[in-house]
Parts: sequence; structure tokens; C-alpha cells
Amino acid sequence: MITAGWAMVAPAGAAQTTVRIPLPRDPGKLTPLTFTLGYPILTLVYDTVTWRNPQGVPRPWLARSVRTADGGRRVVVRLRDGLRWHDGRALTARDVAFTYDFLRRRRHPRFSPQLKAIASVTARDPRTVEFRLRHPAIGFIDQPLADVPILPEHLWRGLGPGLRAPAGAPVGSGPYRYAGRRTDGGLRLVAVREYFRGRPRARRIDVPIIPDLTDTLDALRRGRADTLPIALTPEQLARVEASRVRFARGPVYLGTMLMFNVRRPPFDRVEVRRAIAAALDQRRIARAAGASVPATTGPLHPRSPWAPRPAALAPPSTGVPLAALGLRELRVLAPAGDPVRREAGRQVVLGLRRAGAAARLVALPREQLARVLDEAGGDRSFDLSIATIPALASYDPDFLATVFGPPTAGAASNRSGYASPAFDRLAARVAAAPSVTARRENVAALLAQLARDVPAVPLFFNDGAFAYRSPSPVGWTFVRGSGILDKQSFLRKSPARALARGTSERDVFASDDEGVGLPGVVTAGVVALVLMLGGVAAVRRRR
Repeated sequence: MITAGWAMVAPAGAAQTTVRIPLPRDPGKLTPLTFTLGYPILTLVYDTVTWRNPQGVPRPWLARSVRTADGGRRVVVRLRDGLRWHDGRALTARDVAFTYDFLRRRRHPRFSPQLKAIASVTARDPRTVEFRLRHPAIGFIDQPLADVPILPEHLWRGLGPGLRAPAGAPVGSGPYRYAGRRTDGGLRLVAVREYFRGRPRARRIDVPIIPDLTDTLDALRRGRADTLPIALTPEQLARVEASRVRFARGPVYLGTMLMFNVRRPPFDRVEVRRAIAAALDQRRIARAAGASVPATTGPLHPRSPWAPRPAALAPPSTGVPLAALGLRELRVLAPAGDPVRREAGRQVVLGLRRAGAAARLVALPREQLARVLDEAGGDRSFDLSIATIPALASYDPDFLATVFGPPTAGAASNRSGYASPAFDRLAARVAAAPSVTARRENVAALLAQLARDVPAVPLFFNDGAFAYRSPSPVGWTFVRGSGILDKQSFLRKSPARALARGTSERDVFASDDEGVGLPGVVTAGVVALVLMLGGVAAVRRRR
């Protein structure tokens, strides 16, 4: 059975109270600076100031309201009443201000680039936080406010420079608290009965470690897992099909691209990169890899609210066939343990061969591939590599500066070596655009610059097909861009109904400035909220 849309798949009254979500390896200590994978699991333990609703639009979470002033250079967050940490201490504005100051001083590849607009952050009173920004930042409501987990100051204050987390168990403010390790190295979380948005549906979440993907799929089919943290390919969907397995579909912003090593000849020549890009058929590669969304709008998902028209991103013609360039054999790297991206690499190789170039696929284990790509101090000795397009870029295109721009606050994520003053200028305009209209124009110009320079060839996005067992103690909520493994799936109240009494959707994001818009307000004016009603028996189709 396939269900679709952005509503809730309601539980069917099952007596089961534990949800099992396997991961392929140890996620590390579950804190914002130490987790190695499983960000959705992390966010069950930690909360953020805002959180994305089922349309992928950031709405207040720990915040009761968010306001801008001073031409968008000041953001004032008013927190809800009664917020508490898992150890019983009150969560206040001091914790929020501390978190942002702390993460501005510590280097983290995900969070550090999001904080570059902040000039200062101050707790004005126990419930009011004021951010002073270096420039207007329309994307600030999503990144960092909907992405950076808030830390308890009383535990993290004074943490030594060589330490990445306090001693003891992780302490957050989310709907589940850390309850220890399983014998297989996995995690156990238990529900916080007094959570400010209501008691969670499942009493316990177990996170077993199942390294092999085939074993993981089998665990779901046989009832030893309740959902999987990944979108499944058509082949994988067929493998988990069983009488009690259901599927929810929707757009997922995580994508796949072919990345060049522009530090290395011949890929330091733009005409070579353009010729390779022209030799590849995005739609053919997407079909063969089991994907349904060719990357026709560059590294932004076509259904991202910031994506431009595809026609604006056509790379200029080289006029020189690939076969005429006389290139040596091209080595295309791909992750051996990822069947979708490995197949993407195979299809790239076939496309290059059809165009007359010699090419070979090299599938590497994840750790070895990371070393080669310099994600762990490697030598950058690659030609081309299948790489991930981060989902964060489609939520807030300011994140493209992290993917293709210079290092920010020590958080280097640009693995291609691409360097362009023109790109950097456009990225700065995207970050500081004073209005949504201006930002859209600058995003389109930024993507056009990438299409001209071709540091990477965006290939495809997978429409997410997420599997879960039914009946279930929780209601699986599909969040546009990320899937069903979201804290909203585990809560009884919808975000709209969980707003503080006397606070309307119209009030929670506001601006004191003429012409300054916030993405939550703009998008909410275009797309109506989807109501997540408990008791609905299936996901309603919303296309």
C-alpha cells in the first residue's frame, strides 16, 4: 500500500509501546557536537527554537513568537512558558543565548556556517532572546533557528577546549530522553511524560545497530524494526513488502551529484567540465538509479520554494565533443555501501563511454572514500566522485555557500576545490537579501553561476518512499524535504494546536519593518497548513 502527501498516518490502537529504528553503525554520543549520523534521532532528545512543519516551513517550537526589526538586522525570540531540561532545570533565554555563543566559538561543519550572520546574541529576560545580525537574513528562521539544537548552559558552561561534550548522559529538552546503551551498541530513549507539547505516543524508542542493509530491510519485513531512517528505492520497496508494511511518499531534498576535483588537471579547465556535463543525461541516470526527480534546477530540489525555472540553468555549450578532448581514463568514485549512488556512478561511467571517453567506476567503502575526499585529512587524489547534495540547501539556499564556497569559521565543506569570487559575491547577496523577491533573484543568479562554472553536475533527487509497520503506536508525519522520521510523528498534538493559548499563526512570525519578509510568513500565505489529525486512518493524497 502506498500513501502520499504531508499528513499524518494515525496509529491503529496497537498495544505496542516501543518503536524500533535501526541505524547502520554507532551514532556516537548523542550530543550536537559528537553525533556521527542520525540527526533525526538527535532531535528527539534536543529541541530547536523553530521547527519545520509538514510543508517544510519553520514554525515556532521552543519559541512562542519570532519578530524582526531594524531592517531585518534584529531578531527577537519570545520563548514559551514552562520549558524544562530532562534533569528538571528550567530552560530559559540564557540557554539559547549560551548555545549560539558557544557554537560560534566551536567548529562544526553543519552548524558553524549557519551562524556567520550573528553579531551578538543576548538574553534580555528569562524568556526573551535578541539576535543582532550583521545584515538582514531571511533564511535565519530556518538556519540556524530550525536546525541548531539548544544546549543546557548549566552542563556545557566551562567545557574545556579539548572536550566536545560534558561528562555523563546527554541532557536535552526534547520529547525523549537518553536512557542508555543497548547491548549491541545502539541507543534507548524513553518518553518525557511532561513534554511541553504533550506526552509522546510511544513510551520507548530503541535504536539497534544493523550494519548490513539487507539485514535492515529484513528486520522491517519480519517485524523486528518499525521504520527505517532512509528513503527506499523501488527494488528495496519490493524487498520489504509484507502484509503489515506501509509506505509514505513525498519529496526529499537530499540529492546526488557528480563532483569534480577542480584542483587537478584536466578538471581545472571549465571547458572539460562542461563537456562532461553535456555528455550526461540526467533523466536517464535518474531512471536507472531508481530516482524520480532529475536535478533540473541544479542543487536545489525542483519543489524547493527557492528553486528557479529549469530553463534558467542550462550550462553553456562547449562546442567541443568530449571524445575530441583526448582525456585520460576518468575514475569515478562512488560509495560501495550505497546502492543508489553506486548505480549513479555506474550510469555516469556508461554515459561517458557513450560520449567517447574512457571511464571506470571505483566503488570505495565509506571511510576510505571520506579520506580520499579530504573529509578526514585525505589527499584529495580523485578525479570525479558521486557526492551528496545536502537537504539543507533546498530549505535555505544560503547553505550553498557551505557546499561550494570558501571555509567559514573553520568549517570546510567544499570538497571540490571550486573557488570563484563571482560565486562568493552572489552568495553574500543571497545571505543578505532584504526581501524575498530580491533573494529569489539572487538565488537564480547564484545557480546560473554554478551552471556556468560546473564544479559539480547535479544528477537527481529521490522522491522519498519511507516504510513503516502498521499498526503503530505513533502517527507517521511526512515532513516535506526530510521524510517521516520527525519528532512530530511521535506527538499527539499538531504544531498549530500546540501554539500557546492566545497566540495565532499570524502573530508567531512578524516584522516591524516595511518590506522585510520571513519564509514562514511568505510560504504560509501560499501553502495552507496541513492538519495532522489524530484518528485519521491513512495519509491523504496531497499533490
